[in-house]
Amino acid sequence: MAPYGRWGQRYTLGAAAITLGFSKTSYAQELWGESNVGRFMYGSLEGLTIVFEGIVRSSRAVYTFSVNSLDYKYSLRGHDYKSEEYYNVRSEVHLRAAKRILNLCESNKGFYIKAGQFMASLQHVPKEFTSILSTLQDKAVPCHIKAIKQVFVENFGKDLSDIYASFDEQPIASASIAQVHRARLPDGQEVAVKVCSFYVPLNFKF
Repeated sequence: MAPYGRWGQRYTLGAAAITLGFSKTSYAQELWGESNVGRFMYGSLEGLTIVFEGIVRSSRAVYTFSVNSLDYKYSLRGHDYKSEEYYNVRSEVHLRAAKRILNLCESNKGFYIKAGQFMASLQHVPKEFTSILSTLQDKAVPCHIKAIKQVFVENFGKDLSDIYASFDEQPIASASIAQVHRARLPDGQEVAVKVCSFYVPLNFKF
């Protein structure tokens, strides 16, 4: 068996990342193609931002997949696949590849984190992947407060200060597509506010 021939799964993982990255660009094209939304989006700053973000996300995915593939190819070259040295080197490559995928998931957020969580739950992937990506099961990088404020402006036309007497900028819980904040209403009632990520509608569309 070739030193890296049986590890076709790494190409599958990379291809999945690329597909998820291009999904956002596809969604932007879909928006532009719809009669009502397309007329609003076409030529607008928002439309250009969506396309740019799609390109950046896709580029990250392509880069991650390419570097991982080259790492496997050249790091394992020349090693006897039956030797202990080969398995040690392969484990190190698995670890580096998993860390790159973790960085990709944390950078692109949204569905990427969901995909990383799913990948960590699979039994047939190398243990290095499940170990590194399992961190996504317990935590997700929270959205910046500026993005949260933008959600309220976009949906309610109001700033947080116009709705709440106080709003804790530090989330008490954070997941891949939403996070929860403590807040206090003008009448003094304490509430928990669950806010979907600003990018969720775009990241989950195929």
